[in-house]
Parts: sequence; structure tokens; C-alpha cells
Amino acid sequence: MADMTLAEIDSALDQLRAVKQSRLVGGVVTRTQYQSGGSQREYASLADIDGEIARLEVMRARLAGTSTGNGPIRIGFGRRI
Repeated sequence: MADMTLAEIDSALDQLRAVKQSRLVGGVVTRTQYQSGGSQREYASLADIDGEIARLEVMRARLAGTSTGNGPIRIGFGRRI
């Protein structure tokens, strides 16, 4: 996924946002048990989806030559002006 075009990144972002929206609206069933057995499905967490969206937005901004809008990361304690 390192060599993606802007169109591919935009498409992936749209898909991830659609998945996130459907997860927020529809909920998720992860385990179903029956007497004869059951099934379990693994779903990406919302934190995983948000992380992938942020990573793709950074990649897109680098390719397009624009800012990510996320700002710099500043480490500190308490209020900072």
C-alpha cells in the first residue's frame, strides 16, 4: 500500500469512512453460539479504522503537497498556550 495514487487513496478513504459510518449506525455482532456450534467474526475496531484513515490522509497530503490539517504533535503536561 506504499505506492498508491491520489485516486486510490481517496477511494480507500471513502470506503473506510463508509465502514465506520455503518459500524456506528448498525452495530456489530461478533459472536453467535448455537447448541451445535457457533461462529465468531473479527471486525476492525473504530480505533483501527480511525488510525488507517489518519495514515491515508497523511499519505494523501504528501502526494498532493498539502497540509494534513492535524497539526504538530506537542508533548507536555497541563495547559499550553
